[in-house]
Amino acid sequence: MDILNKIVSSEWFERSWTFQEGWLSKQTLFMFDDYLIDGRYIAGLWALNQSSYTDVGKYNSRNEFNKGTKKIATPVGWTYYRDGYTENDKVEMTLNQALKAIKNRKRFFPIDGIYSILGLLPYGEHVRIDYDSTPQMALEDVMRTALTIGVKKGNKFLENMTKGITMEDIPEEDKEEMEKFLEGISETVSSRTETREYFIEPLSWHGVSNTTPELCWMPYIDKTGSTSVEGGIDIRRTKRNTGDTDIDFTENGIMISSLLTANYIIQEIKSDLHKLEGGFEIDSGLYQKEVVVKLSDRKEGEIISLNLLGAQNTLNSAEIGNYLVVFDKEEFSSPKPFALLVKKVNEEVHVYHRLGLVELSKELKTGSVHGKTKILIGNLPINQLQTHIEIPPK
Repeated sequence: MDILNKIVSSEWFERSWTFQEGWLSKQTLFMFDDYLIDGRYIAGLWALNQSSYTDVGKYNSRNEFNKGTKKIATPVGWTYYRDGYTENDKVEMTLNQALKAIKNRKRFFPIDGIYSILGLLPYGEHVRIDYDSTPQMALEDVMRTALTIGVKKGNKFLENMTKGITMEDIPEEDKEEMEKFLEGISETVSSRTETREYFIEPLSWHGVSNTTPELCWMPYIDKTGSTSVEGGIDIRRTKRNTGDTDIDFTENGIMISSLLTANYIIQEIKSDLHKLEGGFEIDSGLYQKEVVVKLSDRKEGEIISLNLLGAQNTLNSAEIGNYLVVFDKEEFSSPKPFALLVKKVNEEVHVYHRLGLVELSKELKTGSVHGKTKILIGNLPINQLQTHIEIPPK
């Protein structure tokens, strides 16, 4: 344990980049002044002694550790595994998990508060690296990549089309033509039926918003490159790559199709804010407040009482007249029901300022009656607001 304590209290371990290096390293060596230590042993010490509520693997006993029967990755490397690791063994994190973990670490360039964790993100390889950029611009680019590029999923339609076709069954004189034919099918069908998984990072974090109204969907970033992210929820969306744009990045914020959401207005506060036991997933603790809500686009509708859970600063903003933007669970997957707590910027148009992410104690129905319109999480300048609410002459 003395060796492990020496490592985690070192300047090396305090750097942003070493967080990623530790998690991705299947074979680590630690060099001291007069000796080397196999990193698998250090990782094993970590796995034996970590707190039980952490989300990485854990050995239950030293005997189990000695047998090497579990694949476990830790911030100081991977443990010994008797059958060896393969290329398919990977560590991946959501953006909010990684940003939360490194925000107290040190870095020379502030932008490395974003770039130093790209190797842990499933879509990180697609992010454009630009050291002439700012941390805010880099984070926006990461979120845009997660939401618009994502990662490719298996194409079952293409697999079924070509199933059973092998080149051994094709006469030699026809093989070249068949190869061109199959390649053409693959390119055409993939572009039209490809399924991708998207990571809804702009919606999925707990913490204080950026102070620029148009960027309220992003966390605050300080001068060292650390963000205000305190935790989050893993929110994803799997759909065909049809080229449609029902979630758009604009200079004024994020534009979201109302077909994906429902807006509930808070009508009553039923309990004071109180802190829950545990709550380690959020740095400042998990808080709860009971509210009464109703669908905002219906004069008559069901009155629903439910608990909101989230960060303290967010739930302090859960006041009468503010809204919950709820997302269609058929389109978005998450381990728990969630919503964005927002404040309406203007009563005449669907423009909202993000107050925070909340978890819901029960599912809320979605399905807007506004038709195919869009809501904006951000802000519109006064002249654009007037344009949006102006009634055209008959």
